[in-house]
Amino acid sequence: MLIGIVALLGALLLMLFSGANARMDRFDFTLQDVNGQPFTLSDYSGKTVAVNFWATWCPPCREEMPDLDAYYRAHLPDGDFILVAINDGEDPLMARAFMEQNGFSFPALVDPTSSIAISQGINGLPTTLIIDPAGQIIYRHSGMITPDILDAQVKLAGG
Repeated sequence: MLIGIVALLGALLLMLFSGANARMDRFDFTLQDVNGQPFTLSDYSGKTVAVNFWATWCPPCREEMPDLDAYYRAHLPDGDFILVAINDGEDPLMARAFMEQNGFSFPALVDPTSSIAISQGINGLPTTLIIDPAGQIIYRHSGMITPDILDAQVKLAGG
């Protein structure tokens, strides 16, 4: 029994120090934006990323979007932060029309099958994830996120 425990501890230490843990936890995806262009999260490695899940039918989503856009515009010149919104489960044409009608400037992606939200266990909108420059999800916020909370979490992530 002692040999089994020692072997298990050795395997855990090997995983921990080999970096295998970090590779398993890295969050990445590729989706199309509202204009049909591919967007891959790992292309922004080294930056802090806020990923906001939303839908046009969601009143809190619609309410927080102007604040998200203002935050994005204010931090765009810094170059170390990006905000991307994933329209969850809707027709891409609806998402595109909404973004155009409101003049939002941040990248908007479409996920008509909700595959990314499902993979992350997201079951309510809006939800915002903060990803650090190493690609790790370090914060999850369910419901509307205020500019103050967003700013604090982005700063904690290194952005």
